[in-house]
Amino acid sequence: MTSRRFKPFFALFLLCFVSGCGTMVPQMQEIWDAKSPNDESFVSAGGVLEKNIKRKIYCEIQTAVHDVGSYLPADWGVQYTLSLTVDETTALNPGVALVTPMHAGITNFKGEVLTNAATAGLATATYPFLSSPQQYSLGLGGILSSQGTRVDKFGAYWNLDRLYPKNNSCLNAPQEHGSSFLLESNLGISQWLWDALQTDNLYRSSKTAPASSMANNQEYLSYEVKFIVISTGTITPTWKLVRITTPTGALPLASANRTRTHDLTLTFGPNVHPPEKPDCHCKEQVATAVVPSQAAYNAHLASQIGLAVANSLRTLPSQ
Repeated sequence: MTSRRFKPFFALFLLCFVSGCGTMVPQMQEIWDAKSPNDESFVSAGGVLEKNIKRKIYCEIQTAVHDVGSYLPADWGVQYTLSLTVDETTALNPGVALVTPMHAGITNFKGEVLTNAATAGLATATYPFLSSPQQYSLGLGGILSSQGTRVDKFGAYWNLDRLYPKNNSCLNAPQEHGSSFLLESNLGISQWLWDALQTDNLYRSSKTAPASSMANNQEYLSYEVKFIVISTGTITPTWKLVRITTPTGALPLASANRTRTHDLTLTFGPNVHPPEKPDCHCKEQVATAVVPSQAAYNAHLASQIGLAVANSLRTLPSQ
């Protein structure tokens, strides 16, 4: 783990207020991400970050395919979806209590008289009166919050013949670093794919009819990696004066939150050749085109729908 991950969150908090977190389109990169002289074709450091993440994923998939070798069926492919979400929220919760000081309340209990035992010559002293502080307070408060969300998605479908040749960009690429844990972590694709294939080979699916072109093949392998990083800063100055007290609630006076969700979904499954149209004059293109099997496609789609629902529920503003 690199030190660049542990930049002070207080600086991020101040930056959020200065730049208007929740009121502008969030930036995908963090404040410590930067472009290099080799990234002149990209407009922002966020674009460079996304490029590096995609290359890292592609290279790990390619390495995994080579590691498992013939255990992976030659007529399979892999679907890939990368979802990068940034959610920023700023909230102000001002509160003040207007205080009116009042004289203390005096309470004399029945049968008890305020006296001094020493001067009155009594053997025992009676209990003194009870003095209770009193004041009138009027509390005023409000909540002002704003939220901005940005989602960048990338997807592709790669045949194994696309992945078998060793890619020079993977072999010669330097180790890129950035704020995403997808860049800094070993994604474990190779280990997962090996174990998943060993498990899948125990009880294979029944062979489908040749006419179906494997469209009904139910075998697929799905893998998802998700990182959620939350940075939150709060500030709560306190004043307690004679006639004014602030703050008056449990919430901080001001808060800023930045949540990054980086999700990778992979689905390995059989290729399917789409049916040829009788009146089509492009048989060569149709014959070489492949798509995922229906089961693999449905599994991948279900993962994306589940991710979208989970992100929506998580980013709903609290009432």
